[in-house]
Amino acid sequence: MLMEMGFMGIIRVNPAIIITLMVFSVVMLTCLLDRAIVYLSIGGWSQQYWEKLKSAIQAGRLHEARAICAQSSNVYARVFHTAISSTHLSRSDNEDMVQITKENMQEKLRKRLGVFATLSFICPLVGLLGTVTGIMQAFHDLARSGSGGANIVAAGISEALVATAMGILVAVPASIFYNFFTYRLKSIATRMNNYAQEVIIMIYGGEPAGDKPALRK
Repeated sequence: MLMEMGFMGIIRVNPAIIITLMVFSVVMLTCLLDRAIVYLSIGGWSQQYWEKLKSAIQAGRLHEARAICAQSSNVYARVFHTAISSTHLSRSDNEDMVQITKENMQEKLRKRLGVFATLSFICPLVGLLGTVTGIMQAFHDLARSGSGGANIVAAGISEALVATAMGILVAVPASIFYNFFTYRLKSIATRMNNYAQEVIIMIYGGEPAGDKPALRK
């Protein structure tokens, strides 16, 4: 039915509601593009990069390890750089610094994800509002005309349901994108936690939390 009505026909069903849903769809696509660029540019993981960094740390070449981290802009490199650059602190303080960096990186990745969740919730409601007002208008027109029958009412209701369909069409992708990026965020956070802890262990070894690191090169 949507294809048969055409673009202008869909808008004429309920201009305020349909245009609002179209604006929401543009917002969703804009956030999708933004998050895709961010996750691809700073959320990627390279096992080869990790092995190179790990070898430098294990050999005690912390200056080289810092340089390796500085060459990358991804969130893992930022966290590793904090750990390696904070070796003048005790292990406990180093871990606190790393935790702060991890939270900052996660916040950068979490940015705008709430937009997807909000749109997935409100778009069906906005569409339903359009349907309710459309049905009310259909019955109002029928009462004023004093003529017509079930076919006239059915046509009005059919058009009114277009708003609900539009709301669902926007809400479903928004929900999918929200779940996808949330899963990626959790995956990245888990990897950051595990590998950052491994970096700290390599630097401090089995020394107590308050001791200085064995690697000071």
